Order: sequence, then structure tokens, then C-alpha cells
Amino acid sequence: MKAIWIFSDKSYQEKFWIRGERPLVKIGDFISEVLDFQNTFLAFFQNYKSAKESLELEINRLELENPPIRKLKSSQLELLKQFYKKLIEFDKNQNSQTFVFDVKWDDIINSAKALYKELSRKPQAEEIYPNFLCNLWEKSGGARREKLCDFWGLIRSIWELSNKDYQERYWVAKQEPYSLSNLESTMDEFEEESEIVLNTNDYIIEMTDKEREMLTRLLRLVEEYDCDQKSPSSRGGENDAAIMKDPNWQEIRNYAKLIYEEITGEKA
Repeated sequence: MKAIWIFSDKSYQEKFWIRGERPLVKIGDFISEVLDFQNTFLAFFQNYKSAKESLELEINRLELENPPIRKLKSSQLELLKQFYKKLIEFDKNQNSQTFVFDVKWDDIINSAKALYKELSRKPQAEEIYPNFLCNLWEKSGGARREKLCDFWGLIRSIWELSNKDYQERYWVAKQEPYSLSNLESTMDEFEEESEIVLNTNDYIIEMTDKEREMLTRLLRLVEEYDCDQKSPSSRGGENDAAIMKDPNWQEIRNYAKLIYEEITGEKA
């Protein structure tokens, strides 16, 4: 992302690539080791070659089966590849250091700006959660909760328990905007909301017998898993990657999918 940003910023290129100015680092309470690190880091990106090599490295890493950085959508990765190809083609046909003043370079800058904007954009809720949950959220709040689907937090937590992709992206990879989400917080919300729905004494929450039976079973499975000393403990998300591979957890996830589909009529 740093390299892409530099390709998008012409003033940076003129200042450091062409005029060769040194970065200004304000000296405050930073110790010398920190300043040395900052200077080294900035120097790495102060020339065209290093920025280009950095971009090439990131593209290669993104194509790994389990990339060490956040996974991109296929459309984003394709956009990144197209930009890199355009960059290489331009690089073959120029030798002058004043290339940043070439009108063709302006096309590179504009492409870099568009790519940076796309890659740095945080996904909206509707790009993460299914339509049923997004529509339910818009209707929630204020009114007395009398039906099962009035409990938006419960339905959302069931979906999160059921969805492997969500768990890998936000519980394990800590992607934005839900980098603080983890199994423990989702289980806590599910257990709390389920207890309210199943055990309220003031009035009966409207649901079918099958929904009540399935919700009761899922709650039992989650509580047993949570209390089982043999199960990996989430501990604020610390062990969520290991939990994803646990066969007992996969059983819970599969059952959560069934109950979500039963309640909403929508594929989990």
C-alpha cells in the first residue's frame, strides 16, 4: 500500500525522486533507534526501483494459497495486476529520471490513485452480511421485541457462528472493519440473547416449535463447547485459528447454518 500510494503522489515523486530531498523528521521524544528505523524505512521507498520491487513482491505474496496479509477480492487482485503490467510497460520505454513529467506517467498516477482508493476502502455492512440481516437491521430498534427475528443481535450472532468465510476473515485474519470481532464475543452475545428469547417470563416470544427446538440445541452445543476443558479457549480471539480446525467446532458451525436458514429462509 505504501508503494502504491507513492506511485499516486506526484509531489512526493518530484520532491524525493527528482530533487533528491531528504525526509524531514521532527525530533521530539523519539529515541535514536526509532529515528534510525524511520529513516531506513523512508529511504527504502525513496526511489522508483525499490517501490516497483515492493509492489512485485506483494503481488507474488497475494497469490499464495494462504497469504500472510489480508486476502483481496479477485476483482481487486486483477486490478492490482493490471496496474503492475501498465507500470512495467512504461518502465521498458523510459530511461530519463524526468519521466514523472511525461504525460503517459500521469496515466500511471491516476491508475495508482484509483487502485489505492479501492484497496484502502473498508467494506460496508451489506458487503459482509446477507440481505436478510441488513434489512432486519434497518427495521430493528424501538419496538417491543415479540418475534424471534426482532432479536437482531441473536440472528446476527447465529449467522456469524455459521459462516466460515466471516470467521476466517475477521476472527482469524483480523480484517477491517471487524478486526476486534472474535469467537468469544460472538458466543457471549449468542448465549445472552438466546437465554432471553428462551426463558423470558414476561411474555412468549413468537417462534415455531422447530425454531425453539433448534435454538435450544444450538445453545446447548455452544455452552458445552465453551465449558469443555478439551476445547481450545478463544481467550479474546487468541486461539480462534486453532478452533476453526476443531471438528467439534465444525459441527456447531454446520448446525448454526441449519438454524439460520430455518429462521430466515435465506442461505447462510
